[in-house]
Amino acid sequence: MHETDIDMSCDTSRRSSESSLGRAIENTIRLALSTLTVPFLVITDLIIIGNRLGERSATEWGQALLLLVSVVLFAYAAHRRAEARGFYMLVAGFFMCCFIRELDLLLDEWLFHGAWAPLAIAVALLVSARALRVWRTLLPGAVEFVGTQAFIYVQIGLVVVAMLSRSLGSGRQLWFLLGHDDSYRLCKTVIQEALESFGYLLICFGGIILHRELDRGAEAEARGRGTTRRGCAPRASAKHPL
Repeated sequence: MHETDIDMSCDTSRRSSESSLGRAIENTIRLALSTLTVPFLVITDLIIIGNRLGERSATEWGQALLLLVSVVLFAYAAHRRAEARGFYMLVAGFFMCCFIRELDLLLDEWLFHGAWAPLAIAVALLVSARALRVWRTLLPGAVEFVGTQAFIYVQIGLVVVAMLSRSLGSGRQLWFLLGHDDSYRLCKTVIQEALESFGYLLICFGGIILHRELDRGAEAEARGRGTTRRGCAPRASAKHPL
């Protein structure tokens, strides 16, 4: 009986390892294919549409869409995980503020110049107030998220957007060394916007991975409850034989 238990445990461990490897390969393929959308949008702007990646470019709209999807994903995570609701609400609110910032040109036309700033501040205050109502879930939620695979994607995505794209795209001296004409400006814009799009893509991909992990956790919990109920059944029949 003991040897059988050991064999079953080894078999379960092997299946779990194979499943983890399969998910890793699947995620790599999906991410690689998704990354192709970044050069596709840039080529669409430069060649098909014929613009210079301005505020009304396909690349900018793609970035806004990725941010909006990220907001929905983390807001839904807050709905699913009551134990981590406050933290996921703050994450969703942060990306909502980033989404509002991406729409600054439209908001200038629809409302007034610089309208994105008070709107983003209002969203930040509202989300913070809601999160403080469940403040006990802030730290557990952060600990839970850091322990997921999704955190790595979101972390790298934020670094790419906040550091890499800004450091390469905002300065002039580096690009001025490559040419004294106006061509360096377009090259700088392409690299900055492409990196920014890639960072937002990683963040959105991390949100998708998060929900897949939550689904697996819910399935494992359901299986555990089913096993517990099945384990209790023989003991009940032993107490009350037919």
